[in-house]
Amino acid sequence: MAYNFNINFDSIIRLPANFWKGLGSWIVNTIRKEAGQGIFQTDEAHKKTYSKAYAELKENDFRPKQINASKSGNTSNKKADRLKQYQGVSIASRNTSFVDMTASGRTLRGLHVKDVFPNGVTLSFKPEDAMKIAGNQRPGLNRRLVGLRQKNREKVRDAIVEGINSELNKNRGQKTVININI
Repeated sequence: MAYNFNINFDSIIRLPANFWKGLGSWIVNTIRKEAGQGIFQTDEAHKKTYSKAYAELKENDFRPKQINASKSGNTSNKKADRLKQYQGVSIASRNTSFVDMTASGRTLRGLHVKDVFPNGVTLSFKPEDAMKIAGNQRPGLNRRLVGLRQKNREKVRDAIVEGINSELNKNRGQKTVININI
């Protein structure tokens, strides 16, 4: 004999879409802010400095250093062209004192709320940044922008608990009807 109590627990506590969108926006802003301070979404050690070659490029606006032009008889003081991937791109940061993932800022600006569901939110980066993100997560670097470090996971948990409590308080005093079919 089967018993169907007709209880849909999803409808008892449901956080509204604007809650999930707000939580997703908070996560996006937190990841961006912390990356700009050299804090990544890992509780493990990560490499906090750039390679010497990359640091020199970043300091020089992503232009390779000019070879001494006077040796070739050319006395032009023309600046070298930027590396191909940085041509026509505004450089957001020339900081090299710590890794901040903000050379052009495109990767962090690409992080956004993709979808909101009745029980959660999906965040996403732009597909063209996938290799850059994966490369920075590799062992030895461990600069994670995907996921959350423990401190931020706890803040998300607390926000969800607070949201549930808020929804419970809204519904306090209302009758809940439970249909039992036997």
